[in-house]
Order: sequence, then C-alpha cells, then structure tokens
Amino acid sequence: MPALQENKRSVPAVAPAGRRRLWLSPAAVLLPIILLAVTRADFAGAKDIIMTGPKTALVIVNEDTIFTTTVDSLLVKAHKRMGSQQRDDFDFRKLLDKLINDRLIIQEATQLGLDQDSGLLARLEEQRGRNAIRQYVAEHFTPDLTVADDSIRAYYRTNFV
Repeated sequence: MPALQENKRSVPAVAPAGRRRLWLSPAAVLLPIILLAVTRADFAGAKDIIMTGPKTALVIVNEDTIFTTTVDSLLVKAHKRMGSQQRDDFDFRKLLDKLINDRLIIQEATQLGLDQDSGLLARLEEQRGRNAIRQYVAEHFTPDLTVADDSIRAYYRTNFV
C-alpha cells in the first residue's frame, strides 16, 4: 500500500475483499455538520451556497475520487423530495456508502470488460431513454389532483351513507 501524504490527514480503510482502498478526508468530518445546517435552511438559498464551494476530495475509491460537490448536489436533490421529518432523520453515511459501493461496482464492471459489451451497452442506452421519457413526463405533465369539497361530500353520501 503506498504511503499516504502527511498533509492530507487521511484515514486509510480497507474494503471487505481487501483489494479496494479508500481514504476519508477531513471534509468527511465536516460534511455532516454542513448537512445539519442544510436540513434547517431554505433549500433555494442553500443550493446556491453549496454549489459555489470549493471542489474538495471527500473519498478516494482506488483511483476514483468522490468530491464534496457530488455529495452536496445529491443531498440537495434528495432533500427536495423529502418532508422535514425525513430530512431530520436522513442518514448521510448511507448516502456516502452507496456512492462508494457504486464506484466499486463500476470499477469492477470495467475491469471485467462489461463496458465493452455491445449487448449490455444497448440495454443501458434503452434504459437511459426510458428514464429520460419518464423524467420528462413527470416534469411536464403533472396531473391536476384538486377535488372540490362538494364532490367529496357527494361521493361520500352516495357510497357510504
């Protein structure tokens, strides 16, 4: 294992297989504090603050780096979909673990040559297309789910009284 640079103050860790290495930077300690501040803030303003920060390495998975800006943008997206209680209970470590595991899976797939498999690449492209269509429909065709109180009362009287 190559020696880690002194000035990075990193903590080495070994994945269960013993073949993968990663290190946590000091930003890994500060990010939960930022997360707590973000969960209490208005997200319109918090997004501007988060996205203008410096690009700091949070975790290095083998030769692949996960930056704080990557985690921050995922946090903002996730928190937009959550209620305030879910934001309070959000587990930052699970998000970081998922990012690390995703990087390890991608690295292993690349090492196995799956990134060159034409059949797999075609299926991935089809899935990307389906996801893009689903996202477009969700963003542009939101149904009007408002129901008048009189309609609710009439339905209740007809079916339950």
